[in-house]
Amino acid sequence: MKDPNKYVSFEKCITEGKICEALFSDHYLTPFGLQVADVTNIKQYQKIGADFIASLGHKWECKGNYRDNLEIIIEDWSDYRPEINQFIPGWFFTSTADVIVSISKKTVNVVGMKRSKKLVDDYNKIKNYYRLIRNDISYDLRGNVWRSAFRVIPCEIIKEHLFFLIKPPDDLNTNGKPIQLNLF
Repeated sequence: MKDPNKYVSFEKCITEGKICEALFSDHYLTPFGLQVADVTNIKQYQKIGADFIASLGHKWECKGNYRDNLEIIIEDWSDYRPEINQFIPGWFFTSTADVIVSISKKTVNVVGMKRSKKLVDDYNKIKNYYRLIRNDISYDLRGNVWRSAFRVIPCEIIKEHLFFLIKPPDDLNTNGKPIQLNLF
């Protein structure tokens, strides 16, 4: 058995991801009357980085890493194999979802990015100004081991590509709809 103080279980990451996906669907997709298919367990969608297909055909990828701090976490690489010096690009580069959202488990607020070539180009221009942070080593039940890395980017730096959704207070009548904000 792996040392739990040194390794992160992939299954634990999946469980936490499911919580965030449910929050996003319940608070932001369903209130707009969108029929949503959860495709997280379908291999063809896992390969392209999509968690939901909305009734309009849009693919959504949901991350649970927003911390209500006007910063967005972008996975630069998803696997590093030191024995062969190979880096595998992270979800930011490999997802073909139309929209990537990061949701806060604490407040259910969301920062989202509409995928585009310009977004990727703009990120590539600025990413080296921000520290690459390596995650703890992850493993799954089959014994596969990998390590990913990310950068924390201030939202203001890529603001033209972002949108924010907030869950309204319970005493504000919005007919169950979230509020979209432009913070910049």
